[in-house]
Order: sequence, then C-alpha cells, then structure tokens
Amino acid sequence: MVASGVSKSAGSIEEYDLGSNGSNEADRMHATALGGTAHDASDMQRMGKKQELRRNFRLISIIGFVVVLQSTWESALLSAYFGLFNGGTAGVVWMMIITWIFVLAMIASLAEMASMAPTAGGQYHWVSEFAPPSFQKPLSYIVGWSAAVGWVSGIPACAQMLSSLVIGMVLLAYPEAQIGELWHVTLLMMLWLCLMIGFNIFLAQHLPLAEGIVLVLHVFAFFAFLILFWTMADRLPAEEVFTTWTNGGEWSSMGLSALVGLSTPLWCFIGPDAGAHMSEELKDASVVLPKAMMWAVFFNGIFGCIMMITFVFCGGALDSVLDSPTGQPVLQAVYNATGSLAGTEVMGALLVILVFFAAVSVTAASSRQIWAFARDKGLPFSSWIEKVPSGWNIPVNALLICLGSSLVLACINFGSEVTLNAIVSISNAALIFSYIISIGCVRLKRFRGEPLLPRRWSLGRYGSIINDLALAFLVVSFIFSFFPMTPNPTAVDMNWAALMFGALAIIATVNYFVSARKSYIAPVSLPFSCKFDYDAGTLASLRRSTLSTHNRLASIISDSDFVTSVASAYELPLVANERCGSWYIPPSQKSGSVYFKSTDGHMGEWSFSLRRLNLQLIDVVEKWGGAVIVDSTRRGKSMPDALSKTIPTWCCVINRAIFGNEKTAEEMRLFTPPQAVGESEHAQMEKRIDGFVRQFLDICKPNIPLLRGKLQKPLRPIWVTQQSTLPDSAPSFTGFHPIVLCTASRRVRGAEASESGYIQGAADDHEAWSQGLTPPVFWKHKDLLMSTSEEDAPNVITKLLSEEKNSGATASLIKPTWQLYISSSDDVELTGFDVVVSCTFEPLPPPALKDAGVKHYLHLKCQTGKLGSRDLRAQLPQLLPFFYSSQVAPTGSKTLVCCPTGKDLSVGVALAILCLYTGEDGAINTSSPKQAKEMGKAFIKQRLSWITTSNPALNPSRATLQSVNAMLLESQDPKAHLSTPAKKSNGIKADIPIRETRPVASEPLQDPSPSSLPKVIFNNLHSASPGGMWRFSRTLTSALPTHPSGTVTGAATFTPCTIHPTPRSTSSPPPTLLYAEEGEFTTHHGQKFTARRKYVYQLTPPLSPAAEGGAESIAVHFFDDDKIRQAAIVGNGVGPTGEGIGGLFVEMGDVDGSGEGGVVKAKNREKHLCAEDLYAASWVFGRGMLGTVQDERGAEEVWWEVRYDVKGPQKDYKYGDVSMLWCWLCTELKDPDLQTDN
Repeated sequence: MVASGVSKSAGSIEEYDLGSNGSNEADRMHATALGGTAHDASDMQRMGKKQELRRNFRLISIIGFVVVLQSTWESALLSAYFGLFNGGTAGVVWMMIITWIFVLAMIASLAEMASMAPTAGGQYHWVSEFAPPSFQKPLSYIVGWSAAVGWVSGIPACAQMLSSLVIGMVLLAYPEAQIGELWHVTLLMMLWLCLMIGFNIFLAQHLPLAEGIVLVLHVFAFFAFLILFWTMADRLPAEEVFTTWTNGGEWSSMGLSALVGLSTPLWCFIGPDAGAHMSEELKDASVVLPKAMMWAVFFNGIFGCIMMITFVFCGGALDSVLDSPTGQPVLQAVYNATGSLAGTEVMGALLVILVFFAAVSVTAASSRQIWAFARDKGLPFSSWIEKVPSGWNIPVNALLICLGSSLVLACINFGSEVTLNAIVSISNAALIFSYIISIGCVRLKRFRGEPLLPRRWSLGRYGSIINDLALAFLVVSFIFSFFPMTPNPTAVDMNWAALMFGALAIIATVNYFVSARKSYIAPVSLPFSCKFDYDAGTLASLRRSTLSTHNRLASIISDSDFVTSVASAYELPLVANERCGSWYIPPSQKSGSVYFKSTDGHMGEWSFSLRRLNLQLIDVVEKWGGAVIVDSTRRGKSMPDALSKTIPTWCCVINRAIFGNEKTAEEMRLFTPPQAVGESEHAQMEKRIDGFVRQFLDICKPNIPLLRGKLQKPLRPIWVTQQSTLPDSAPSFTGFHPIVLCTASRRVRGAEASESGYIQGAADDHEAWSQGLTPPVFWKHKDLLMSTSEEDAPNVITKLLSEEKNSGATASLIKPTWQLYISSSDDVELTGFDVVVSCTFEPLPPPALKDAGVKHYLHLKCQTGKLGSRDLRAQLPQLLPFFYSSQVAPTGSKTLVCCPTGKDLSVGVALAILCLYTGEDGAINTSSPKQAKEMGKAFIKQRLSWITTSNPALNPSRATLQSVNAMLLESQDPKAHLSTPAKKSNGIKADIPIRETRPVASEPLQDPSPSSLPKVIFNNLHSASPGGMWRFSRTLTSALPTHPSGTVTGAATFTPCTIHPTPRSTSSPPPTLLYAEEGEFTTHHGQKFTARRKYVYQLTPPLSPAAEGGAESIAVHFFDDDKIRQAAIVGNGVGPTGEGIGGLFVEMGDVDGSGEGGVVKAKNREKHLCAEDLYAASWVFGRGMLGTVQDERGAEEVWWEVRYDVKGPQKDYKYGDVSMLWCWLCTELKDPDLQTDN
C-alpha cells in the first residue's frame, strides 16, 4: 500500500516509523541546557556520554586555564636547578627551546584527537577510539590508570613546591629560623591541599573568571621579573651563557648529562592535555579546545624560553644560586639582583599566588580525569566516584578522592621525604606514557590508511609527520624521565620513578585480567552498558568515522535503483530537490530541479519561501500530470523535513492561490504525514497558510490565469520510502496531481548511521566528503570511481574535476527573458553573446572576446567570497552608463553575466538588469530604465524568483542581495533615464551613476567673456533647478597612516545664503552658497563610513578693476559649526551676518576658457597655507556649466571636476578627480547599510 497524504480528519495511513531516538533527543536537550552547543550535544551523543557538568568555560578562560596550569616561566625559575646541574647554562637554554618545538608537535597531535573526541577522559578515551580492536580495551585501561596516577600525583607535588617556596621565603628573611623540618613542610602541604580542593568545590563556578584574572597576573608578573633581572642584576657574557656546558652529575658525556637535565624543560611543559580533561565544561569544545591547547603552549613556550634565558643571564653566580640556603634558586637570584629583602619577598609572594592557582588548575584537571575514568568503571568504588551531586554540576566525589589520596601521600612526608619524592616522581613518566600510547594509536591508523573520526580541527596532510616528531621526542623524554641526577645515586638522590612506574604497570595489568576485564567499560563499548537506554543505533553512529567515500557512492547507487523504481511504478518524471536529490537521479532520467529547504519546515520555523518559488515544478506537472521529488536525510528519520513539511506547505499555498474558492475545503486542506507531523504541529502550520498565500499574491504578483491554465487539478503530496509497497501498475489520480515525495535512503536506526557498509543519506552534506565531486561528474564516471581504491580516490576525483573544468561552463537562460544568461566565468563559452558582463577580479582576455564576436563588454572588478559581495555594491552603478552608452539593442541581443561560481555575483548583476530594464513579458529594453519609485522589495523579490525558478542552483548570498538592494533602493533613482543618448564630454568620464541631464539652452548662445566666467560658473552651481543635487565621486590618496586612503561617493547641494550687511560694513556681502555633501567613504582596506562635509562658496569682487582683468573670483571657505547656532541659520545656510563662514580654504584664479573641447580650467590664485598645511587646487568645468551650448538633442551633461593637494605635517593627501555630475531630480540618501528582507 502506498502512503498517500491525507488531512488529519481523513482515514488511516500506513504506519511508518518516522521519529528519531527519543532518549538521544532528550540527551541533546539536556546537554544544551547545561550551556553546550549543538556540536557539543552531538559529540557527547556520539561518544555515548551524558552531559553532567556545566559548560561555563570559553576560549579565553580555557586558554587561561592551560597557561596558568603549566606556568611555564614560573616553572623555569623554580626548577632551573636540575637543568643547571646537568647541562649548565647552555644546556638548559638549548634544551628548553628544543623541548618547546617538539612539545608543539605533541600538543598538535593531542589537539587533533581532542577535536575528534572532546571528552574529560582524554588519553584513555582516545586510545579506546584508535587502538586496534584486540588491544583497545586493555590498552585504554592501562593508559587510564597511567593518566590518573600521573595527574593525581601532581597534586601533592604542587603542594610540596608551594610549601618549599614559603619556607624558602621565611629562611631568606630569618636565616637562623628553625624551620624546614619535615613536619613543617607536611603541615603546610596539608593546608595547601585543603585550600586547593576547597576552591575547586566551593568556588568552582568562579573558576573560569579566576583563570582569566590570573592569566593577566601571569603576564604582568612575567614582565615584572623580566624588567627586574635585566635592569638590576649583573649579567653574564652571552658567550658564557650559550656555550657553557656543565656535567654536574659526572656522566660519561656532556650530551648525556644534558639529556638527564631534560627534566627541567619537561617539568615546565608537562600537562598540556589539561584542557582536554575540562572539555565537558567547555562550550563548542571540538573547535575551541584544540585552538586553546595550541595557543596556550605557543605563548607559554615564548614566555618560558625568554625567562629561562633571562634567568641564566642575570641570575648571578651559578654556585651562589644552586647552593642557596633557601633551597630556592629563584629567591636567591632575585635577592642577588635587588639586594632588597622586601623586594625579594614581594616577588616571592607573586610566585606563591601564581603557583597556587596552577595547583588549583592541576587539581581540577586531575579530578575530571578521575571522574571520567570512574564513569567508565575503571577505578575501585567507581559508582560512588562518578556521581555528580544534584545542583553542583562538578565531580565533588572525585575531588574528595583527590584530597584523600593527596593527604595520605603528604603524611608519608612525616617519616620520609625520600619516599614521598619517589612516589610523586612518577608524575612525568606516567603522563608521557599516556601521550605516547594515544598518539601512537592514531599514527598506526594513519599508517594503515584507516579513516579517522570527523574533526573540526585537523592536521591535514602533515598529520603523519607531526605525529612522528611527537613520538620521537616523547620516547626520548620517557626514557630520561627515569634517570637520577648522578650515575651512582644514594637512596636520597635516586629517581624512583622507574620502580614506581613498573609497579603501576604491573598492578594495572594484573588488576585488569583479574577483575577489570569484566567491569571496565571501554568508551567505544559504552552503548552496551545498561546505565543508559542506548540501542544498536547508537553503536552504529559511533562507527560513522569509518564511512568511506567508496561506501557512500555505493550506497547512493543502491538508493538510486529504488528511486528509479518509484518513477517506473508511478510513470512520473524524477525531479531532484537540490542539492542532495541530484545524487540519486541519473542525469538521463532527471527532468528538473527544485530547491525546498528543510529549515523551512523545522518546528516553529514553518515558512513559504518567496525567494525560491519553485514554480518550474508546475511546468513539469503540466507536462506529465505529476512528479516524483527526490530527497534524503542522514538524521536518523525516515524522511527529511523538506518532504514532510516544506513541500506540503508549498502545495497547499499554490492550491489556494490558484484555485481560491473553486475547490472544496477538503481539497484545499494542508496534507502532512501523520507519523512525521503531530496534530499540534499540523494545526500550527495550517494557521499560517492563508498568510503565506497573501504574501505570495501581494509580493510576487504571479500570473494566476497562466498558472491556472497549467494546473487543471490541485496538487496532492504522496510519501514513499523504501519501506513502502509500490503499486504493480501506475495508479490513476482523477482528483489531483500527485506530487510523490520520495525519500531515497532507507532508515538505519540511530542518527547518522550505517549498517554493513550501507550509509543512510550518503549524499547529504556532500561538501564534507565529496572532495569537490558533483553528481554529473559522479554519474558520468561512475564505473571508474567504483573501481578505484579509497587511497587513490582523491587523485582520481581531482583529475576528473580538472577535465570537466576544461570542458567549459554552460550558461543558464533566465526565463521569461529570451536573451539574459548566467554562467561561471571559468572557461565560459562566449560565442553567440553580444553583451558580456563579468564579475571577476581580472577582466576576460580581449582576444577571447574578440574571437567570440562580443560587441560590448563590461568588467566589474570583484574579489571572491564575501569581499566580492562588498565590491559589487561599488561596481553595480557602472551598469547604468554601460548600457546607456553601449546602446545595446533592446531586442535580439543576447547578454551573458558571469562570475567565478556562476551562482552568486552574476546572479546579483542579472537581478539588477531584470529590475532596471526588463518588462513583465521578459523583454529587455536598455533605453528606458525604471525609476526607483517603480521598484520596491516586493518587486525585487519577484524578479529574483525568475532567476531561482529558471535554475534552482543559482543561490546568491545575502550580502550580494543587499548590494543589489542598496544600488536599486538607496539612491531612489537608480536608472540612467536619458530620453536620448548623450555625447561623451570630451573624454571626461564621471564614473558614477548617470542622472537625467538638464537642458541648458534651447538655442546656441554666445560664449561668456573670460572676465565673466567665474560669475557664470558660480551661478550655475545652484541655479539649475530648485532642490537639485550633484552626484559626486572622490578618490582620496593619503601619505599619512592616520588618514586612510579610499573613495567617497554620494550627493551634494549648493544652498543660497542671505547675508545681511553689518552696521559697519561699507559694501554688500558677496553672493554666498553653502555646499553640503553626504556619502559613503570606503577605505582601501574595505571599511565603510558615512562621510559628511560642508564648505562656503562666495563670489568675491576683484581687489581692483585691474586685478585679474577686473574679474570676480570664487573663494571656498571652511564651514565652522562652532560659530553658528542651528536656530540662526537662514535659508538652511549660514548665519544672517555670516556666522559659520570659517577660514579660507582655496580661491579660484587663472580661469582659462580656451581648453580643448571648450572646457574651462582654473587653478587656485595662490597656494594657501592653513595652519601648518599647504593647500592647492585645480578645476575643470564642462561646457554645460556655461549654459551656452547645445548638441543636436538640445542638451549637454552638466559636470565639473576639482583636485585638491594638501601637504603638511598634519595632513598629506590628494583629493583626486572629484567628479561632480548634475542630478535633475532631488534625492534622499539612505543608510548605506540598509538591511534587506531576503
């Protein structure tokens, strides 16, 4: 039985399971409620984890967490002793730098894994993901114990460091004090441990804020120590610092000694994985965490290396530092430098604060590691440790375990410091071991060519090399982490890390085979746990990382067979719902495309797109009586929202718009599949339908009689999935046109899953896996691609795409026109086109244009991407003079618009052409552009629907559409409305929108005399028409960094001002005009600003009858807003007695009317010095400014240009070619950032 859509009151329908896993959805909602994103929820679901901790960390706070935890420069000061003893100044400096470089490779490897699996478990979870199946569980268990012990043993080590630092400060102040006994150190350790744990329990919600504040203190203290050492301490010679090697341990070679001293830089950089253990408290962890890990190590490395170099340069005599009675070389070094006890104590206190917060961070990371491992049943009493008390959202029990174990270790110090040091010495080795195994597992997968998990931060092609560098360094570091400081150590000097690590490995291994083998749940096996109600679908979703391109293509071919069988069963044509649908339809069987978005059907977001009307589907229905629309989904549902809600909404709107009251209410009802759309959602969608119909009719203004002639019956959706039973013979639908909504893929239980190599919705989101492969290329080379191995597929696809690119682009005709086409500019076929407009960075080659017979070509220089959309706003006005001056024939000329993609910028240009020059019948007439008052957003949307209906793949960006709207709507008069073509003004081209020109004379007049030229020009600045406006374009070239270069376009006015003579004046005030302009300033860097400027123009009398031949002159003054009250302005100009007229800017002189073509040229009377800057100017006036000429049409453009050169210390720039063109109609400038409703 076929499932046909019926109304909610209608009869039964086949019971398809169209839902998704309810428990998974609940987990997503819960994860989002705790501050996560959709990516966080998806990651937690894929890893089989439940969100229990609040995500209150962000990028800066997590960077602060890792930076403060590592405390690299602080550790360089506190642990320098070991590197100086074995290696000397040269050894510790060079080993520090080398270690930093290799640690960057290590952290890059860990960061990539953190992006794949951002979980608090960190290394043991990653081993579970990437280890070979037979070793996955035991290896992850051992690594989990290693990481847990490594982190937890670091807590008492931090407390011991803090205690030793405090005791050292006391001994520095009171050398004879009886302090430093074991019990003193132990009690201080216990105090610090309680403070560290207490902060993590009771102030946990403030931890991100604290990390941000301490990060600032961390940087401040760094510069404080740096300045202190370099300005106050004695310095060693550079040669001594960088070449003095010390073999204090008397090893067999200096190189071996330096490697033993590697413990200092290792201690400085240990723990970069700390951020990973906080990942379940970090928002958008899969992309933020790897960035934070990299930036933290990068900056810590810079600070650490600089501080280490500073310390060995300025720390004083080596023996004095190493043998300090305080036991702290850094305190002795500061004291040696300053000679001040108080100053040393202050700097020591700074270190105590920073080390304390580093210890707080170590405690936080340790507790999360313990909690995560207990969550997977890796520890004794895991059920209690893993519990997160309600309302706390922090692992309190894990923190108590950290406190208890640390206090027990601290108590050992009562009896033996050697034993305590032996235990905590395991920290470095244990963590390094966890790094080696986790990176080694992912390297093994790369070596075997196995696919890795999806990730948002990747090492790309360099992953293998970076993994190899990290492993090589870690293996060396692991080996030397067991070395004592001398070859023949005593029990006190012995490095017991080897013994402790061996004991750990043995205990963990034995415990695994004795008990943990049954109780421990490796992370990738978690779905089998009874803790949560996960089913096999979740396990399938965990395996999605193994989905290969070959399996995807094989799944597409399999689904395509089902799609073609549906078309045969119903004897209807196949139509692809782009972009997914085209993958499932062989090109030879594809009858068209539509673009219905699933987002238009999401809960609460139901909408009818006025941008993509998809009316081309009606043509298919008219021809065939119906259609099969193909789409798919990978979301774990039986059909996408586009098929269950978006298209049914469209069908209902089209039915009501076309048939109105002709049909019954039942026929005009909204039909949705009951198992996909609940009754409540259906009712809410139904309420919106009439509003959608009104919008469609009022805004798009469709030709209803034409559509009614194509559709004899209403449209009715029918839903078909691979679980449906197809009819044996094509059914007859007498009461409606069937729109069969075919879901190509069969449902695999669980989200984004596969079964036995079959992938549900394999074509969905193809950008993420197809490597540029497109459906046409895939179907054309299907056999070759299916016979290609996974390793060779990328190269084969690249070769195929290159061959297809060289075959040339195909242009799309925009209907209902018969002469406007859109295409990609890559290898575009130009033959047959009379007019070509390209939106490219470089113009098309002239030989290619000539050979193709192109008669008119316009290059709109645009970059790619968002920058191109921005450039388009400035370039679009060139369409107006181009189509006007080119005299493109209104009929018969074929016009091609192209851009690199053929889907964005070219669509914007075509849309402008359709709005300006195209009639409702599709005829293009460039001689009569439309006025802005004839256009509006509804009109623009209607023209846009022509484009998207002609080719649904044409998908302009919002920025491009905003640029088009800005050009068409902001200026209010976007056309070059000239009744007849104007001549070019003697080669002077104003590269701005052309406006209606003013008839300057009805018959030839005499040229004005040279002496009267300034007055004639002055009068024509404002007398053309009341309320008239000049359009201008200005280029600003600046030589000062404080004054940006760029371009300004906008409008300007000259307003006559009435000035009354003062009682003391002896002559009448000169004629005065207030010049005011407003426009948009676009800098060369792309920033946009609103620009406004005012000047005062005056026609001044000659100094004497003989001066300048007795001619008047035009003076330009600055406008001084500070000297005029708004209420005092007369006629919207200056004040009644000249208030607002500022200092002289420039004055016109040397007016010459004998220029080529009759233009008038002028220069400033003299270079004018304003303050410290020198101003110069030159003008060119077209003959239209003289009011004395007419051509055969009786009109001439009125234009003039001015150039300002300003030189000086305050300003140094050129206003080049300020082109002024007369605008006949008054305009109003709009906000240049006008938002459009797209």
